[in-house]
This record gives sequence, structure tokens and C-alpha cells, in this order.
Amino acid sequence: MRRNTQNISRTLRFLTITTVPLSIIIYILRGFGLLSFMYGWIVILLFLTAIFSSIFFLIDKTYY
Repeated sequence: MRRNTQNISRTLRFLTITTVPLSIIIYILRGFGLLSFMYGWIVILLFLTAIFSSIFFLIDKTYY
């Protein structure tokens, strides 16, 4: 059972580490106009993924 929770924790850590900086970089580049062709819902979806993965990662770290 512990092995499964380690995999979940590892996945949440990877998802948080990749989505938070990626969403910030894409938001900044879109603000400069370099990625102006990208739809707004993609940026919002990326931010929501970063927020929820961060919350779940912090909850996982708190209780395990």
C-alpha cells in the first residue's frame, strides 16, 4: 500500500514542478504577444491544473 502512495506523491510532485513554471512562462510570453495565437482557455486550464496539483501535493505532504 505504501508503494502506491509513493507513486501518487511522486506524480503530484512532478506535475506541480512542471505546471507551475510552465503556466507562468506561457502567461508572460502571451502578455508580451509572442504567444498571442494561443487560446485563453488553454492558459486558464494550465493555471487550474497548476493550482489543483499544488493543493493536492501540499495535502499529500501534510498527511504522509
